[in-house]
Amino acid sequence: MTIGQGAGATAAYCAFFADNGKTTKNLDVRAIQGELLDFKAMLYPYADIAPTDKYFRAVEQVTATGFLREIQEPKGKVTQVLFKPDSAVMTAEIKPCLLETFTRAFVWFSKNKPGEQFTVGDLLSYLSDYTLTEPKTLQLTLQKQWQDTTNLSSRLI
Repeated sequence: MTIGQGAGATAAYCAFFADNGKTTKNLDVRAIQGELLDFKAMLYPYADIAPTDKYFRAVEQVTATGFLREIQEPKGKVTQVLFKPDSAVMTAEIKPCLLETFTRAFVWFSKNKPGEQFTVGDLLSYLSDYTLTEPKTLQLTLQKQWQDTTNLSSRLI
């Protein structure tokens, strides 16, 4: 089903933007993914993240970027696609994506040497370096946003 929706959205995109020379050779994949998500389509048919979950779109988008990958587990005669939101993010999993997206990431990894698990502290340090924001200022800003968005304790950041 997701492949059919993607193919249909791609065909519509090419037809709509044909005057601008859009073909399947020069697609704006992120725009097509955004349209699919706007209309509640699934890019990844997660068994453990419901489309009604308030973080569904964010999970779909972060998976589509390649930063985090879906997990496929056999269950009987089918294979489930899982996100496993409570599992740890491993440094080996996320490092290639960060190195690809930020030219100075290799400096951060050399200086900070994160452990096997990529922690929230590692992420804050990385974002501070990437955005050139004072670490404490960034932490306080994110704590406030986290608390306002989730109504959970800011101690999680």
